Amino acid sequence: MGGSNAIGTLGYVQMIREVATSPVSFDHLYLALGSGGTFAGVFLGCRHANIQPRIHGIAVCDDTAYFMAEISRIQQEFQDWYGMKVDFEGAEQLIDDNHVGIGYALNTDQELEQLVRFASLEGLVLDPVYTLKAFLGMVNHIRCGKIEKGQTVLFVHTGGHSGIFPKHSEFRQMFS
Repeated sequence: MGGSNAIGTLGYVQMIREVATSPVSFDHLYLALGSGGTFAGVFLGCRHANIQPRIHGIAVCDDTAYFMAEISRIQQEFQDWYGMKVDFEGAEQLIDDNHVGIGYALNTDQELEQLVRFASLEGLVLDPVYTLKAFLGMVNHIRCGKIEKGQTVLFVHTGGHSGIFPKHSEFRQMFS
């Protein structure tokens, strides 16, 4: 699926290396978890760059066990392809599978209303499949106190704007 392999994972390792050299600091890092590659790369990148934000992988489908199996597969690819052992110890504690909602690429009216709200108030265009669910998970964590006042957050927006187009009929109903 997508770039969820050792090569794709290296892209996110590099992203974190670049972020780590910038003057930006953050306590928490949020990302959508759809197939495991982004999470694996961010996890390894933070270890490699020796930065220690609290990583939050918000699952948009499946459960923690599924993602740990995918991450184990990526781990094996690193070993097979590059002869590198990589350590994902503790990764399962950073995965939140409580925000999948009604299913992969499926949204409630309330979720889509939030997507429109974020776009109209903040100019932040999220896609309904990945980044919306991750962003809503982050908002939930803020409301529940997992992010304390004064802490900073980096949200990894992985794109996916084209995921909005298949929802045209749902949006049309909202604006009728």
